[in-house]
Amino acid sequence: MVGSGEFQVINCTANCTDPKKLVLETALHKTLLEGQAQWKLFKVVNISENVELLCSFTCGGRQEMKVFIITVFYPPKQVLLTLWPTSVAAGTLFTIECRVPAVAPLEGLTVTLLRGTEILYNHTFVGTAPSLHDALVSHNTTAHGEDGHHNFLCEAQMDLRSHGGGVVHRVSDPQRLEVKEPEPNTQMVIIIAVMIVLLLVFVTFVFLCFVFSQKWHRGRTGSPQLFPVSLQTLPEMSPFGGCGTLAAFLALLCCRGSGVKAFVEPELLMVESGESQLFNCTASCTDPEKLVLETELNNILLESQAQWKLFQVDNISKDVELLCSFTCGGRQETKVFNITVFYPPKQVLLTLWPTSVAAGTLFTIECRVPAVAPLEGLTVTLLRGTEILYIQTFVGTAPSPQDAVVSHNTTAHREDGHHNFSCEAQMDLRSRGGGLVHRVSDPQRLEVKEPEPNTPMVALITTVTVLLLVFVTLVLLYRYRQQTRNT
Repeated sequence: MVGSGEFQVINCTANCTDPKKLVLETALHKTLLEGQAQWKLFKVVNISENVELLCSFTCGGRQEMKVFIITVFYPPKQVLLTLWPTSVAAGTLFTIECRVPAVAPLEGLTVTLLRGTEILYNHTFVGTAPSLHDALVSHNTTAHGEDGHHNFLCEAQMDLRSHGGGVVHRVSDPQRLEVKEPEPNTQMVIIIAVMIVLLLVFVTFVFLCFVFSQKWHRGRTGSPQLFPVSLQTLPEMSPFGGCGTLAAFLALLCCRGSGVKAFVEPELLMVESGESQLFNCTASCTDPEKLVLETELNNILLESQAQWKLFQVDNISKDVELLCSFTCGGRQETKVFNITVFYPPKQVLLTLWPTSVAAGTLFTIECRVPAVAPLEGLTVTLLRGTEILYIQTFVGTAPSPQDAVVSHNTTAHREDGHHNFSCEAQMDLRSRGGGLVHRVSDPQRLEVKEPEPNTPMVALITTVTVLLLVFVTLVLLYRYRQQTRNT
């Protein structure tokens, strides 16, 4: 196991005491440090990808070979912690996301989310990735009042002991969560206030009807009577009768419910990672001396004449400068080819969270484009059917392939369940002499349910309704008993 960009000392030893042609075969740059008849010690530098080194020699007329398999690892150098949202009400969900950019291999990497010293979530990656990837861990949890007094952290630990390496450990910067008191349910507060006002109006109305009824009967009979003698004669009916009808009406009212590219020779070139490129190394004079292409990459001379040579450079996996050097008239000259490697979008991953929501509630659409570079010129579009919900164009460059992540929060509507959600990623390299690369995610469906009733509100409305019905029933029974006595 070798860290990316580091060197390794290789001891190439033959099986016999007098080997012939004892060499270390590799396209990487190597230096012979020391040698004797049976062995040679080489220093191989700038190892940036998994590679096999071949130690070949001839013993007794038979060629033999030893293979050194070098695995390059990219340790965690950054650990980025994000709390979303950063300010929440107690009792509501929030997301803790930890990103470890550009690591490999993923196997043996453990990411731990902490609140203070308490472990909230722990994830160990399995399997290997063919190239650099961002390790991403996301966890949803409920905010508590005491969360505002703790630091949130993310720890990344890469264990390479099973591969002959060690343990690499990194910790993110601490993040704080602002926890607010839960906001009252405005809709429920308004309904409760309206119910209380209607109840007060109803009680006040009944009381006034009672008072006026007393005065009316005193004026007619000289003695206090709560109800008229007969309910059949409307003109003789006390005002309380009309009040009862209106009160009943108010009660009812308030209770409703890769191949080789064609040859080009600009100074700036865009090449997809892992591809090959042709280079014409041409001198500025007709009879140059020492016309060579200087590069650590594996190259093949395809054709040559006195003034130029055509090379094929294979497996270009990083930004590099190639030097075409030659000597004209005793003066050495150099031409520089600047190669920029790009990693096009090969996958577009769309996630809806949660996948089942009630109409009128928020949900998250997240689109991830793994291991792309450069980010500049990459446009990610979130769609519902053919309707554009959100679009983001990235700016700036990244030194290595990174996951491009776009997240958008929106409200679920009933008709959303009848549409496909998708994500489009488009990389525009035309300003750099390249073309357009376009990829689309697999479609995703959202399950939209009817909103669930607010249980406390339903219980409150039911209680108030029952109390009002009991009150009206008691009033009517009381009037009926008085009428029966009078008759």
